[in-house]
Amino acid sequence: MRAADAPRVFSRERDLVPLVDLIGRLRAGPPGSSYLHPGGLQWLMRKTPDPEFAIHVWDDGDTMTGVVVIDGDYAMAHADPARNDVLDLIAWSESDARRGGRSAVEISVWDDDTPLRAAVAARGYAPAGHFGPLLVWRMNGEPPAPSLPPGYRFVDFTADMDDAYVEMHRDAWSVIRPSPYRRERHDRVTAMPQFERGMVPIVAAPDGTLAAYCIGWYDPVSRWTEIEPLGTRPAHAGRGLAHAVVREVIRRSWRRGADAVMVWATDPASTVHVNEPARRLYESSAMRAERVLREYRKAL
Repeated sequence: MRAADAPRVFSRERDLVPLVDLIGRLRAGPPGSSYLHPGGLQWLMRKTPDPEFAIHVWDDGDTMTGVVVIDGDYAMAHADPARNDVLDLIAWSESDARRGGRSAVEISVWDDDTPLRAAVAARGYAPAGHFGPLLVWRMNGEPPAPSLPPGYRFVDFTADMDDAYVEMHRDAWSVIRPSPYRRERHDRVTAMPQFERGMVPIVAAPDGTLAAYCIGWYDPVSRWTEIEPLGTRPAHAGRGLAHAVVREVIRRSWRRGADAVMVWATDPASTVHVNEPARRLYESSAMRAERVLREYRKAL
């Protein structure tokens, strides 16, 4: 079945839960063209008010069948293969980019998805030079417990810590350039349907300063958790805190009944570009690359 010619602009009230369910169903199904995890999508949606960010959805009246998430030139097209053709959504993304005055579209395709790689090449897409490995921990019994340096400890993430958490995130993510994360963005994140404070391991320093963290997004449909984001304050780097946080979110995911934990080892300056220090960190926690996602670009 071909995609509808005119999708709807995303409405949070109407579409958020069905959209999260669609992405979960795609991840729970057989490997295909989709790559988003519901958690990664919900983290992206902190950008909802930004002018360069938009979401368009397709449905058949009762069920959501496709989505295109637009972040600048980058278009993330996902479709239920039983109801829509992802190529139709990619073609719509090109038309939308032209209407918006953009000069190019970038998409991502799995390296092992030979039919889709051939199809997008026929549409004029070429490798953009960026790629990212999907790193995965598969549950096989109880995972090992994390270890923290003396004086550091895990603390519960309560609502009264939100301002301190925002400052920690901004400090951790302002090494390259100032982080745009603010309390209003944070409030959008914590209001997402799959956000759980109990899935956010936070490490406090001996003086009580919040030092390191990650968000674990557990999806009950696919039974996968995604780590997005993870950060350590520069003043506390080099102490193994990030490694401990990864181990802790794996343990918490195991307790929730997860089958796997995933993360993208991406460069913070690019949507899909390998971040080698991050990759080494996750691989030191026994996460292994299972697939590679590559970015393709088409000039319009």
